[in-house]
Amino acid sequence: MKKQFTSKSRRASVLTVLILGTTLLSSGCSTLSALAQPTVTVGEIAVNPKDPKSVERTLDQLAARYEKPAIPVHKDYDTNTIIWETPGKALDREKTRERILNSTPGSKVEPVLRTVPAAVGARHLVTEVPAGYEKIGEFSTKLPYEKGYLANIQLASNFLTDSVVMPGETLSFNKVTGFPTAERGYQPGPGIENGKVVQMYGGGICQVSTTLFNAVTAAGLEVVERHPHSLPVSYVPSGKDAMVYIEEGYDFIFKNNRSTPVIVKSKLHDGVVTVTIYGK
Repeated sequence: MKKQFTSKSRRASVLTVLILGTTLLSSGCSTLSALAQPTVTVGEIAVNPKDPKSVERTLDQLAARYEKPAIPVHKDYDTNTIIWETPGKALDREKTRERILNSTPGSKVEPVLRTVPAAVGARHLVTEVPAGYEKIGEFSTKLPYEKGYLANIQLASNFLTDSVVMPGETLSFNKVTGFPTAERGYQPGPGIENGKVVQMYGGGICQVSTTLFNAVTAAGLEVVERHPHSLPVSYVPSGKDAMVYIEEGYDFIFKNNRSTPVIVKSKLHDGVVTVTIYGK
């Protein structure tokens, strides 16, 4: 015997279907709407080219994912070697935006990246005067004749030269020269300790830190840390010296307070040690 539907049951069934349909449409409208939007994939990121906010948001995400800062040439002071620069990467927002807007929905495109050269490269260090730079500070002090003392000055000068200090960064003389040990090539030489002149490994490097200090002040750079000797020194007037003693934590540190990099050059010539600072 067939089951008969009454008009009441039919109305209930229709009402149930209408309610379910309304519920599905209400809960799924955003999903269906999103699926209906034309999308382009850029570097694995889906973007709606018709939505300006979506495009700008995607450009920000692409920049965060792909951009890399350039690393300038710098020195490894432990080995006294030059580490060449590494170019960076930057998102070309205009060209990437144009590529997104001109792409067919459903297609996949790659972001447009451009190479960013390092602010200071190896080419700046191969010449005595860095290309595009000018002398902003220089100072010289007369060299002694004591063999070990002179050897230590030469070694400290070799460590110091070709140092690159980026804007806002600091240079620590102790970090540059390291501990004055025989393993690093230092020799015994006269130095000042507790108000007395004694023989010590690295004796003489204070003349380089002092020469650097006066070049830094001539360049108008910021002195962060500086200490006077406990006795007068012969190579500069009183108040112009900069004592360093890494074992006791005494350092000479300066900061590049300019908006462009500075390059430090140091050399021994004609009986003097000269430190020159170049900037733009």
